[in-house]
Amino acid sequence: MRNILSVIIFSLIVSSCSKDHQFNNLKTQVLGKWEIEEYVCGLCITPVTMYPAGNGNIIVLFNDGSFERRMHDSVTFRGKFFLSKSEECGKPDSDIAFSTNESLNSTPRFVKIEAEKLPLNIPYCYSDGALTIYRRIQ
Repeated sequence: MRNILSVIIFSLIVSSCSKDHQFNNLKTQVLGKWEIEEYVCGLCITPVTMYPAGNGNIIVLFNDGSFERRMHDSVTFRGKFFLSKSEECGKPDSDIAFSTNESLNSTPRFVKIEAEKLPLNIPYCYSDGALTIYRRIQ
């Protein structure tokens, strides 16, 4: 009985450390310069919008938690971004949410890095469930 309890406690510790490592690793992976590639919104008039490389719609995420939205070389917004563990939509395990201090983009978006892509996904329990995908450019 004691061995079983020890194994359970050890598993919980390893699992929690692994999730913290994933969170910290993602913090460094999101840093950089990203250009919009695709916007998907099932309830919108135009459900999928593809953006060509070099379109200039850029977000730059800095190490100090600040970010800039740019249109080519012109800064259109400066602010702060935040990564946090989110249990949005009642999911039992937390996802990592990306949010900013912009008033227009205040909804947290689930985030992960996939093959030099930065998908920002509105939680599925929200009405539109939109997805914005950025490609890394630096």
